Amino acid sequence: ENWLQSAGWEKFKEVPSLVPRNAVLGINDGIHMKAMLFNDEIFAGYDRLVYIDSDAWVRSSKIADLLDPSILSSMPIAMTYDWNDPKMFNTGVMVYRPNKAMFHEVFGMVMAG
Repeated sequence: ENWLQSAGWEKFKEVPSLVPRNAVLGINDGIHMKAMLFNDEIFAGYDRLVYIDSDAWVRSSKIADLLDPSILSSMPIAMTYDWNDPKMFNTGVMVYRPNKAMFHEVFGMVMAG
């Protein structure tokens, strides 16, 4: 956290840590907290949010397209396919609406393992 602040980053919102009791520790530590991103209580007052992993490598000015309000005109979330496995989605960059029903669905799946 301190190295991000020293690089000029500001903390926007703090998302509580979430680690299911049956989670395997290791390379995916922290991935479970992404379920909290959909919690409409944490992000009350926000119509939509852009989430970018801190290790994402932005290589194009097209990143600004994520700020276009029409990107979510017909869906609750926008994500890209994973480069390593095109059948999967990459959760490193998302545009989404905080949504109570989606939060409970994702949270339930995460906590079930």
